[in-house]
Amino acid sequence: MVEASSHNDQSPRNIEEVLMNFPYQNKIKLLGRISLPYKEPSPLSPAPRTRGAILAIEGDDVAAVKELSQWLNDRLAKDTESQYRPRLVEPPQTPIEQDSSFEEYLDLIKAWHGKSKEMIQYITTPVDSPPSSQDTVMADKDSDKDTEKELSDIDRKDSATSSDSPALAAASTSPSLDAASVAKPIVILPTFQLAASVTYASRIPIQDAYSCTDHWQWMATLWRGTVGPDLTIYVKMYEKDAGVSKPEMDDANRCLTIGKEKDGRFSDADLRRVGFEVSEFINGMASKSM
Repeated sequence: MVEASSHNDQSPRNIEEVLMNFPYQNKIKLLGRISLPYKEPSPLSPAPRTRGAILAIEGDDVAAVKELSQWLNDRLAKDTESQYRPRLVEPPQTPIEQDSSFEEYLDLIKAWHGKSKEMIQYITTPVDSPPSSQDTVMADKDSDKDTEKELSDIDRKDSATSSDSPALAAASTSPSLDAASVAKPIVILPTFQLAASVTYASRIPIQDAYSCTDHWQWMATLWRGTVGPDLTIYVKMYEKDAGVSKPEMDDANRCLTIGKEKDGRFSDADLRRVGFEVSEFINGMASKSM
């Protein structure tokens, strides 16, 4: 495990500071080893009729993460070159109070074992394609509004509640749909395992000899057995006077980083690059599974 500060000061504020200084790439790499993306249980298992993707948007600023998540949802829904059926999903609920308990975190993990199955069902269930750009242009205004509402529908279930009612029920489909007519189902999470594990690790006091990073790594390990994201998009905030870095894809860790100036906005060029990289990644997944 990674060496960190001594056990002398393990207050929540100190834990949070240490974890924020722990490189996000390292945290994403570790989580990627703990919670793997979906794959068929065995080579003998029947291949899913479709394979979409789970995209986790993480970052330094929650508001920026939500903004990018909504933008990406809209971008994929309107894509004219590929067919996607994106869905924004309520992320793991993080604690409101400063102090939290292990029991609360374990309840959250238990709930997400159920939600994990729902996400897998959604990304492996074929759905009818959204209308082509030509169909959309020729459709009347009321029909166009109905389509847009359907594509941008956001599931607002509370993340800490029971998953008895599927949060990600897929659209009914015919098994005879051919691949060309099926839109890829995409789950978009505005924060996921990284934010949840860091937040709870920062709020639950250390009462033993664990270092701050050991404490977080133990919390992260509890996500084992749940499905991990196929791709993580990380929003990195920077000061106005700092050098601007362009979006960068880390293929080894399946992580795409995009910068955003504090109190500023995402640049149009960076957003176009993110849209391109995400589409390339999803389409690349399809070619690898063939």
